[in-house]
Amino acid sequence: MQKDVLFDRLKIKQGSVFNFDELYKSLFRWFEAYGYEFHEDEYKEVQSEKGKQIEILWTADRIFDAYVKFVIETNFFITGLVDVEVEQEGLKIKTNKATIEFRISAYLVKDYKGEWEKTGILRSLREIWDKILFRKRMEQYEDVLYEEVNNYMDEIKAFLNLYHF
Repeated sequence: MQKDVLFDRLKIKQGSVFNFDELYKSLFRWFEAYGYEFHEDEYKEVQSEKGKQIEILWTADRIFDAYVKFVIETNFFITGLVDVEVEQEGLKIKTNKATIEFRISAYLVKDYKGEWEKTGILRSLREIWDKILFRKRMEQYEDVLYEEVNNYMDEIKAFLNLYHF
């Protein structure tokens, strides 16, 4: 199994008023819509005087073909999460306020089943396959994952009402 990293810990951070439950659901639905299998690897929550501190680690993967799998890892760091009430169009709405930081990594996993690692000969053939014969296709796969990660980041920014870059 070989990992080709496309993004490593891209950061989005903002102090904002947002609905944490809706953000969580929205991002979960994004992964579903794009066909990713979603795993919540860790969820830590600590209450302090300044509000909740939450750390969440997600891994989402999608088998692209028999040789390549896409993986997107998301780390949330939420500090000072408190419940607030805001007025919108004359209605009071319960929501949250916090500083939220996302760290996003994305990579391609080649030979995710480990079939080409069984013997030294197959491993050598895989290296030739990857470097010469499969190189153009890998670039196309990287383009697809690049676009998906950018769409994912746009989803986060839109939810937090940030500008698109």
